Amino acid sequence: MNARKIYMALIAVIILTAQTVIAGPQQGQAIKGSRGGWGSRAAQSDLNAQAQGSDPTANSIEADATAAHVVDPKKRLVGTWVITVPDAPGAPGFSALHTYGEDGTMTETSSLLGQLAEGPAHGVWEGKKNDYAVTFELFAFDPAGQTVGRIRVRARVRIVNDDNLTADTAVDFIELDGTVVPDIGSGPFSGKRVKIN
Repeated sequence: MNARKIYMALIAVIILTAQTVIAGPQQGQAIKGSRGGWGSRAAQSDLNAQAQGSDPTANSIEADATAAHVVDPKKRLVGTWVITVPDAPGAPGFSALHTYGEDGTMTETSSLLGQLAEGPAHGVWEGKKNDYAVTFELFAFDPAGQTVGRIRVRARVRIVNDDNLTADTAVDFIELDGTVVPDIGSGPFSGKRVKIN
């Protein structure tokens, strides 16, 4: 592997793993990272729970008894949500805004954009009633602002009630040449619908 590829791989891992040691699937080495974001969702306990067949979307959020509107059950995910990604070992939490369109597309902007390690996300969703599959991607950058690849987040989203959702994610890294490094991390998030006040 030439020096440029090694440098790019190390930068990508730094962006993606946020001080969590991960076995490098291509090099077979353990590498340590230090930045936050979707790539830092490498909570091995969540991956282990998935492997053991537990339901990570079983997290519950208290129902908002004061909800003043009812959402069409066929379009319950449509709208904008304030997303909270909690802290994980070595991976600080962050906030995001997810907007799901009626046409099955979605966009995300996060509180980490100012750190310039990642760009806004674009993706797609499908599902109905309470259960949805969401996939979105965003560009990852090194400290010099150069693109080092893309992060792909695959989420299983569950609508708890009209105004709250929970989700569990799996995170992949896509190298510049298109090589996919699957399941580099995982983790939950929750969301609260943005409403007119």
